[in-house]
Amino acid sequence: MKYKLLCLFVLFSFSLSDLYADIELSSKQMRTSDGLPSNSVRCMFQDSKGFLWLGTLDGLTRYDGNTFLTYQLESGKHDQISLADNRIKHVAEDKNGFLWIKTVPELFSCYDLQKACFVDLPVPEVMERTIRNIYVL
Repeated sequence: MKYKLLCLFVLFSFSLSDLYADIELSSKQMRTSDGLPSNSVRCMFQDSKGFLWLGTLDGLTRYDGNTFLTYQLESGKHDQISLADNRIKHVAEDKNGFLWIKTVPELFSCYDLQKACFVDLPVPEVMERTIRNIYVL
């Protein structure tokens, strides 16, 4: 009986190893010379559209698999909504298609994925409830 169980276990082990043998993984190192604003990436998030968002110490970067698009604090432009701070701590998407960006001094920015722009934050009560649902702090 023990011999039959051992043979069955060995056959099962070989069949599982064949299933996973076809998986290939590859990675690529990206730096500021490739388009990142900073080599210090603090967080990564993939949105519902498939874009990879990288939070760095010098802004938020969207990567589409080929190119980087970086968003940074637009100081001095009072008519334009931008990041609250360049030091990104966390990125998450809510069910309505908004990207919520938390920065180091505990400030938040909101990016509309449909319109591809930063938007005014909602009233404090709504914002607090939304942030509590998105972030596990």
